[in-house]
Amino acid sequence: MRLALAALIAISLGCGRRDRTCDPTVDFVYRDTSCGITPGGATCAEVGDGLCHLRCDSDADCPSSAPNCRVLGLFQGGDFSCNASVRVCGHAARDECPVSR
Repeated sequence: MRLALAALIAISLGCGRRDRTCDPTVDFVYRDTSCGITPGGATCAEVGDGLCHLRCDSDADCPSSAPNCRVLGLFQGGDFSCNASVRVCGHAARDECPVSR
């Protein structure tokens, strides 16, 4: 279920590119880890598309190919997608986590 959610998130972001160099001052590489407790013990899975995504503060920061500045929820080793978050440009017009400004 979590991997399907991660795939859906990656598709909905749609702005990641493999063909450019990531600049850590403006890009976010979407790699995350989701962990949880199962009957067999604790398990973790890597999630994210591994692509560079442009960080943003508003829609005005985003290119026409990924016009929406949205909040991407991160697991950061936990089992909830909003243990942390980052604002990135993408196609989806909704945030994954409550926005606190």
